[in-house]
Amino acid sequence: ADRAQHPASASAALVRRQSGGGAILHDHELTYSLALPQKHPLAVDAPSLYHTVHEVILGVLRSHLPRECPLSTIRFATGLPGDEKKGEPFLCFQRRAPGDLVFFEEPANPLAKDYKIVGSAQRRNRGAVLQHGSILLARSDYGPELAGLADLCDNTFTTTYLITKLSAELPKALGLEILCQVEGHERTPNNQRPALATVLRDEKYGNRLWTQRR
Repeated sequence: ADRAQHPASASAALVRRQSGGGAILHDHELTYSLALPQKHPLAVDAPSLYHTVHEVILGVLRSHLPRECPLSTIRFATGLPGDEKKGEPFLCFQRRAPGDLVFFEEPANPLAKDYKIVGSAQRRNRGAVLQHGSILLARSDYGPELAGLADLCDNTFTTTYLITKLSAELPKALGLEILCQVEGHERTPNNQRPALATVLRDEKYGNRLWTQRR
């Protein structure tokens, strides 16, 4: 029902987020997803997991800012945890939470306008944790009120480079192995996985009862 607040995205396909929270527009953005087992030290430390992942993303983004932009142009948001309030904006990127990455038009001015460009969410189950997040790259017709990196500065990275860099840096920061590589050879995904994905799409995520569940 909240979607009626946002006519611009009315024609976009809709799926309910496993982690809840505000709406994310998957258009001109890059989504990441990672899962940690119960035994991983950060699986029980939500703030540290957010910070570790966002710190890697922050480093990659800062390395490709134009020379005239100070590093503090992009930095962590601050604020009190649990700021979810009734009547918050429909779009997640219009909200703020500690640990989000924001772009400041005037870094030295505490009253300058800021733009959220990276946000993440978590879902826990039996000690394991799923964290996924979004990096806003450019403005979308489905969410014209949100500015992306391309609208805010003349960044020099390509999407392909960003994917490659983060895929290399995130496993190192989290102490993980890249599962698609086994002794230098690519691992072929289990043949059952596409079939399972189809079942989940049709029976869960594409089901009206799942979408409207409260």
